[in-house]
Amino acid sequence: MIDTRPIMTDDEFAQAANDTNPDWWTTGESLIHVSSVMKVNGWNSYGHPGHTALTPAQRTLMMWADIVGQVSNGGFIQFCDNYPNALSLAVDAVDALEWPELAERFRRAMTEQASDHRLRQSSNRCR
Repeated sequence: MIDTRPIMTDDEFAQAANDTNPDWWTTGESLIHVSSVMKVNGWNSYGHPGHTALTPAQRTLMMWADIVGQVSNGGFIQFCDNYPNALSLAVDAVDALEWPELAERFRRAMTEQASDHRLRQSSNRCR
């Protein structure tokens, strides 16, 4: 098993963990887009053995960054369209953040949008 955690001082970790951009959510991307993670084959493909080699915290941050990016750009529909095989992982990742209000609202949105997504997929197959 490989260690994908970047070697950082406490100050470097604090800086990376608090890295933010104006008008954007804190996602922890500065802890994911590092060479110790990105050198793993399949690190960025949910379900790939390389992705499962990451730590649970890294997988959670990666999913959170993808959720924020997709939903901010095109809404839950875009997220469901782009990550159809990772929807349950998304719910698990939001639950792992231990933010009850977000988790409850996210589950409601995912239930609605994932259901709509499945309907759209099946109707597209019928065309």
